Amino acid sequence: MDRIGQKRDTIFCYSFLPAQGVEDIIKLRQRIIHRLRENEEVVGSDESFFEDQTPSDAEALRNLYDEKSGILDEPEDDEVDLTSEAFEVWAQATKNDPALRKAVEDLPDVVFATKKHAPDPERPELTPPGVLTYIRTPQDHDALLWVDAEGKTVTESLVRIFRQAKCAPDESALARRADHHPLVARALKIVEEERADLKSGSLGSRRGARFRTYERLQDHLRHREGDLFLTDQVRAAIQAVYDHPLTTEAVDKINRQLRSNISDEDLANLVTALHRDDRLVVVNLHDEPAKEPRILCSLGIAD
Repeated sequence: MDRIGQKRDTIFCYSFLPAQGVEDIIKLRQRIIHRLRENEEVVGSDESFFEDQTPSDAEALRNLYDEKSGILDEPEDDEVDLTSEAFEVWAQATKNDPALRKAVEDLPDVVFATKKHAPDPERPELTPPGVLTYIRTPQDHDALLWVDAEGKTVTESLVRIFRQAKCAPDESALARRADHHPLVARALKIVEEERADLKSGSLGSRRGARFRTYERLQDHLRHREGDLFLTDQVRAAIQAVYDHPLTTEAVDKINRQLRSNISDEDLANLVTALHRDDRLVVVNLHDEPAKEPRILCSLGIAD
């Protein structure tokens, strides 16, 4: 420790924990959970936090405060390099078996297989049996879903799905699950429902830029009913926000202005300007020829 003007060789530093405990005083855990739930409403999440574990919460907080060895170490980031990991698996597999590349590339759509269930020993409830389905949307986007035996979405986390699909080259395939095809059909329906939500005027999360913009400008319209200066361009821009998803550029610009407490009038001008320059919404979801999503492959997970 370095203090300007200090002449002593030794300095004692003291810190204190309240007798009632950190959690009782500042409600840290409760506040963090509340903030995580708020974030989940905006970005979505299927992760769990603060599950029951040993040591107890009070001891965990104390270990954090005391900087117990390893407590502050950065956890391994499974999400960062998934693409590289998947590519490495593919590269090694085809390197050791060159014929495999052609065999995989020649596989038809809708091909399926079944492997043995590999539950997480610590959190088996997060890794239930079911079916993994790989779907190509009409916009040529890839969708990878894991649904359980009841047809409910388990996760869309690529890391967790990739880990569950992993198997050794010599692992034997199992017989097809009796409910394999119905579960694949359910996964396809989930993708189609998400696409329908985008096309039906669903405004998404109440905290999102699209929902907040539409609600504020609708209120702006109501307060200026009969105003001659409220042009048809403003009304057209508001309707476009309802009908179509916002572009990435529009989301970024609008969010910045919403954080700076932009007025309704200025928000209307911003949205109108973006709409006039064809930078407000993504319209191709509506204008494209009708196409069907494609089921590329699926993998049953059976006990």
